Amino acid sequence: LDELVDRLSAENLFGYQPHGEEMSIRDFDLSQTMLIDFSKPTFWVAFVSFMFAPIYWNIVARFEYHTGVITKIFCGAKYLACYLLALSIFTLQLERDYMFSTALEDQLTFTEAANPLNQMFCYFL
Repeated sequence: LDELVDRLSAENLFGYQPHGEEMSIRDFDLSQTMLIDFSKPTFWVAFVSFMFAPIYWNIVARFEYHTGVITKIFCGAKYLACYLLALSIFTLQLERDYMFSTALEDQLTFTEAANPLNQMFCYFL
């Protein structure tokens, strides 16, 4: 079994490699360890991105629905205004997803989660 684990690396199995600080099962003590590192700036940028994006698209979409300002800016081309609004929402989501993955890379990782056998077990669950 150990030989199988040695041959299967985490990056060959699912492409996952821990990036941040690593924790083992011996380090996992809830009374002494913060599971989320709030001091990382990437955490706060991702947090603001998660809060801003839905507020943005709700406010802008409602504003357009009630006033039609974006349509008026594009000389009455309502489809163009709608597509540009959709493009801005999609772009914000790309930024939000990128910041989420960056924030996750900066957080603590659990070394046992990178074990290929554990990943296979979780994959089949």
